[in-house]
Amino acid sequence: MWGDKRFGAQLGQEFIYNNEILEISSTLMKSLCWSGVACIDIRFDEDSKDYKIIEINTRYWRSLVGSLASGVNFPLLSILTHLKGSQLQKPYKEVSFFNLKGLVKYIRTDYKNLLKIRFIWKNTAIKYAILDPLPMIYKFFTRRWV
Repeated sequence: MWGDKRFGAQLGQEFIYNNEILEISSTLMKSLCWSGVACIDIRFDEDSKDYKIIEINTRYWRSLVGSLASGVNFPLLSILTHLKGSQLQKPYKEVSFFNLKGLVKYIRTDYKNLLKIRFIWKNTAIKYAILDPLPMIYKFFTRRWV
């Protein structure tokens, strides 16, 4: 789900299996002898009907909490890998995930979505905002008055 700004951040993502993207990413990381965190931006080129690597960022990404909702805890995996060596990766779940702005947009598309309490708790950032409100409070004040 995209926000209102043309090149703004996404409000929601779908975590899906795509063997082609996994193979491209794996080949790229092996060719670079990469170890550690990487956020790879990949886009599908409609003209050539293939995937293009746009960039690699050496940081955790904005959809990190969504990854957690799909069953992948990247920070924990990174720590375990560095402490114990290679870790077996369990399969992740295919899920949709919305940040708080995405949740509002999701509900506005159909107000019946507000009744999907279990989905909202498991597939949005609301659980994290309620269980740990300090980051949200901090973000609210720093983005408003700084």
